[in-house]
Amino acid sequence: MSTEFPYDPALVRRFEAVGARAWPAASVSYDGAWAVRMTPGLASRRLNSINPLDPGDTRDIDVRIKRLAAQFIAAGQRPCFRLTPLAPTQLDEALEKLNWVRKRETIVMQLELSAIEMDRADDLSPLNAISDYVRASLANHDHLDEQEAAFSALLGRIQPAKGMFVIEDNGVAVANVLCVQDRDLAGIFDLCTRVTERRKGYAKRLMHSALCWARKNGAWLAWLQIEADNKVALAFYQQLGFKEVYRYAYRESEEI
Repeated sequence: MSTEFPYDPALVRRFEAVGARAWPAASVSYDGAWAVRMTPGLASRRLNSINPLDPGDTRDIDVRIKRLAAQFIAAGQRPCFRLTPLAPTQLDEALEKLNWVRKRETIVMQLELSAIEMDRADDLSPLNAISDYVRASLANHDHLDEQEAAFSALLGRIQPAKGMFVIEDNGVAVANVLCVQDRDLAGIFDLCTRVTERRKGYAKRLMHSALCWARKNGAWLAWLQIEADNKVALAFYQQLGFKEVYRYAYRESEEI
């Protein structure tokens, strides 16, 4: 990464802050300005990674990498850094020398909600019960039931307002999305349509319902994160009007 910001640093910091609140790890500790996020039971890199938050925090980089890698290994986790434009260039260079693999480039995107058409007849209402949303999401993702407790705990940790939306067909959940509203910002997470039910307009309906819900509750800007190589999803979000704000990537150790 570069210490010369290719993006607005204030905006990057704000999105990183709301992102941490919207997708909260089970535990967060700090090594200087590096936020260490860990969440047993869920494999998400966002929930299990080291997140540098100040490009000027370059103290004892090699020592800290070794110490934090050992901490992750002791917890049974693969050591992982999440490198946004807030990460020091020196850290990325040090990880490269240690042969930490760079992967999963991700694009953070935003959309002004003033462009959203309000009050459509087919808008959905959010669910009240976390358990109902969790079961729908895990089924649509075809995930194992053993993740139910950890995912439920994650949703329960979210402090800002959350809208949990599910579409059913004949009583069976076929698509879902989570919207987390943090004051004037609305984050989109976990958008999924069951494989057998794709290309039926469910994702677009979910997005509209979630964004209208957020706008009615005071949000003016929506944001989301999508892996850069997910061309289908990227095209879908671009069609909705989302535009790139910044990118980040992970570096992982191959030690475990």
